[in-house]
Amino acid sequence: MLDNELSIEIPEHVELQFVLASVGNRFLACVIDHIIQLLAIFFIVSGARSFQVTLSALKMRWGTNWFMAGAILVVFLITFGYFVLFETVWNGQTPGKRWLRLRVMRQDGRPIGFYEAMIRNLVRLVDIMPFPSYFVGIVSIFFSREYRRLGDYAAGTVVVKERSSEAPRFSELFEDDEIFGERTSSPSMSGIAIPPHALRLITNEEMQAVEAFLKRRARLERGRRRFLARRIARPLMLKLHLMARAVDDETFLEELHREYTRRAKYL
Repeated sequence: MLDNELSIEIPEHVELQFVLASVGNRFLACVIDHIIQLLAIFFIVSGARSFQVTLSALKMRWGTNWFMAGAILVVFLITFGYFVLFETVWNGQTPGKRWLRLRVMRQDGRPIGFYEAMIRNLVRLVDIMPFPSYFVGIVSIFFSREYRRLGDYAAGTVVVKERSSEAPRFSELFEDDEIFGERTSSPSMSGIAIPPHALRLITNEEMQAVEAFLKRRARLERGRRRFLARRIARPLMLKLHLMARAVDDETFLEELHREYTRRAKYL
C-alpha cells in the first residue's frame, strides 16, 4: 500500500486499487453533513414552535404536548441517525460524501451494511471530542496508515475516493482488445490440449482461484464475468505456454479444471 493508496486482492486473485480519502476531504464532507443536519433541525424546531403557538391559541394543550414530543424525536433521529441512515441506504455515502465523491467501505472492499454504519457512527461520539472539533478523530487519521478514525477501526471500514469516471466500462475492456499480442474478438471454443506434464506447474492457490470463478460465474454480470475470466486465465496460459493459440478464456478454465481434477492423483 502506498501512502494514499489501498490495494485489496479479492478471492479471484484480482487486485483492486483504491485512493484513500484525505483528512481534508473527509473533514469538509463532515462539515457539509453537519450543516445539513443543523438546517433540518432549525426548520423542524421553527415549524414546531409555530405550530405549538397555533395549538395553544386553539386551547389544544394535549395536542401541543404530543406534537412537541414528536418534534423532539425527529430532532433526535436527525442528530444520531443521519449518518447511519444515509451510509446504509446510499451504500457508504452521505450527501457530503457524495458531493465530494467519497465512499465508506469495508476493509476487504465490500460495501458496508447497517451494522458497520451504526458502529462507526456510535464511535463518532468519541471522535468528535472535544465537541465539536473532531480533534480525537483527526489525530487518529493522522497517525493511521489507512487514514482511519476510531469509528473506522471499530467497524473495520475505510473511506476512499471514487474514480468511476476514470474507469472504463467492462464492455469497453473487450472491444478490439489485444492481450499478449492476440486478439480476443474471435476465440476458438474447442480443441484445447493441455499436456499432462504442464499441469504440475499449476499451484494449489491458482487452482483454487479457478474453482472459485467457475462456481461464482453464473452470478456475475456478463462484462465482469469476462473480465475476471481473462485476469485468471491469461497468466495461466502464459505459464503453460499456450498463449500462441487463440482460445476462449472461460473454456480454457473449464478444460484446465477438468484435466487437473482428472489427473490430480497422478500429480
